[in-house]
Amino acid sequence: MPDLIDRAVAWVTSPAYIDFTTRQLAILGLVLDAPQPPKVKELAARLNLVKPVVTRPITVLAKHGFVERQRGEDRRDCLIVPTIVGQLFRSAVAECAAVLEHGEAPGDYEITDDGVMRPLPSWIRDNEATQLRLMLEATNVTTLEEIATWTDDQVKEADCWAWSVHLSAADHDDIQVPARPSSIPVADPMAGRHPITGEVEA
Repeated sequence: MPDLIDRAVAWVTSPAYIDFTTRQLAILGLVLDAPQPPKVKELAARLNLVKPVVTRPITVLAKHGFVERQRGEDRRDCLIVPTIVGQLFRSAVAECAAVLEHGEAPGDYEITDDGVMRPLPSWIRDNEATQLRLMLEATNVTTLEEIATWTDDQVKEADCWAWSVHLSAADHDDIQVPARPSSIPVADPMAGRHPITGEVEA
């Protein structure tokens, strides 16, 4: 599996890398599941933590655009509101988990007997879902603006490639991984980093 290890190293050293902790994911899950935006103190109580311990993970989630802080009616209250990015991230992770667990294609795709993924006639374009699939594949982050310029065939190609890589990496050896589409940029693990130390340069 040297190719998987190489991809892992490239992702971890990429400036786009997001290192989620279990606590951050738990907080994101609580925020997404809440019927109304929870207060920081409510999240702390749910996790049996003191408020300052919850504040830092929320800051990380907000920095990456998964949640936003808003003031409540009582200006002393800080509400944590999920963003569309946070909602889509959860949907993409859930979809990937289901696909990887069952070794089945997502809704708009099928896997042929020889392990090739292809879109169904019912395929519907979803640029945001495509972007998240590519983000989960540890590619250089492709913007929605870039994806919007792609043809339907390029989006299908990108989706099939990302899903095939996911399934193959999850020990589904019967899945054929196509060549990386030329429309998907290759991440440079040293971009924006010091050439010797590897530290992010300001």
